[in-house]
Amino acid sequence: VKYTTTKRESTMGTFSTFGTTAADEWYVYRFFRRFDATDKTEDRITATVDLALITDLGISLEYSSVTSDYDKTNLGRTSDDKSIIAANVDYALFSWMNVSAYYELETVEYQSKNRAFATNADPASAATSTNYNWNETYNDDVTTYGLDLTMKFMDEKLRATLGYEKQEGNGDVSRAIEAGGDVGEGQAIFEFGDYNLTRIKAKGDYEINSNLSAGLKYTYERSRWNDPMYQVISTGALPFDNSYADASYVAHEIFASATYSF
Repeated sequence: VKYTTTKRESTMGTFSTFGTTAADEWYVYRFFRRFDATDKTEDRITATVDLALITDLGISLEYSSVTSDYDKTNLGRTSDDKSIIAANVDYALFSWMNVSAYYELETVEYQSKNRAFATNADPASAATSTNYNWNETYNDDVTTYGLDLTMKFMDEKLRATLGYEKQEGNGDVSRAIEAGGDVGEGQAIFEFGDYNLTRIKAKGDYEINSNLSAGLKYTYERSRWNDPMYQVISTGALPFDNSYADASYVAHEIFASATYSF
């Protein structure tokens, strides 16, 4: 079991003077903070269990939790919580063949505070139908699982690996509009960044001699998006420009390597 806590402090810099009045669109940058650079307090705990129940069988279990608070953020991400559950099983079927299976579930929740404005960028001002704050919650569950088969031949000079991996993302967004704001903008999005990713890989490594080895790897990757935002943008209808028309894709990767040890 391992526990760590981290505290980060930052200085706002020139953004704190942006804009002349609250009617200036640049004025909002006085309140906005980037979550990857602003003040943060983070608590992280990790627990790992390794089991060797029988000969040639290894099991590893891990749980981790990370909680972050962005202490000085008025507009932007205010907190995030992440938990990961992972399991790995490794089994030697024969002296020349090994199989491993793995599973991981990552659950994330981001909280943020945002501002919509036409004439008043100050988030402390009273809400109107055109100037108001809203809180947003983003939830995302990512599941990854796979199987690898490793085989050794020719006195272990040749090593071949076959692998399959599947990853599924399931996200949604909910919004809470400040009282007095435009409640019509508060609809939830139940398919936000949803995707399915499939990978199939084959790899071979050959030890030519004690100094020289060579490797060849092929990976097939297919991604499928299920996100209404991308589906609308990909139509190319104004004001969109078709930028995300290829969010779903199929890719083939071939990688060759050679290693020489002196």
